Amino acid sequence: MFNSSRNARVRRSLDRTAAAFLTLLREEPYIKITVSQLSELAGITRKTYYRNFLSMEDVVDYVVFKAIHDGLRTNACTSLNEYLNRFFSFCYENREVFSLLNERGLFGNLSSGLQRYMSRSAFLDKALNSAGLTQPEVDVFWNSLFGAEISLLRYWLDEDWRSSSEEMTALVERGFKKFLRAPIWG
Repeated sequence: MFNSSRNARVRRSLDRTAAAFLTLLREEPYIKITVSQLSELAGITRKTYYRNFLSMEDVVDYVVFKAIHDGLRTNACTSLNEYLNRFFSFCYENREVFSLLNERGLFGNLSSGLQRYMSRSAFLDKALNSAGLTQPEVDVFWNSLFGAEISLLRYWLDEDWRSSSEEMTALVERGFKKFLRAPIWG
């Protein structure tokens, strides 16, 4: 886990390390990046690196956290369509970083970070509860949605971002609606 301090100096150090990591990742494979290289490029000491990160995987985790923290606002979404569109727009805006992580074999790190840091919409939570869903059913809904988003992100990466964020949103929306009406429920 990375250092979660809100101290401005710590945040600057984390941000510099993340930027240096992405620079190095563009130049060489993930497994060849060393703490020494990363620290030097980030302008921090090894001691500072180890104060902020336990491992190189923690740096990847921070890259994902920072992207979500800086760009994904889903808490106040008032419709599933809006929620999905914000998610896919966010992914498209971060496609260079997400593609790089995927190309370097770090999609698992990306997907686990996304699932860990994406937020649910409080408005949609209330709407689902008002529609009669129990809290465990609402939790299953969100877990299913997050899983679908991650799978579709993988699909989108594999197709080299050919679809727009609006097309991806429509794909999920159509799929869920058809799935719910399908005569498979018995």
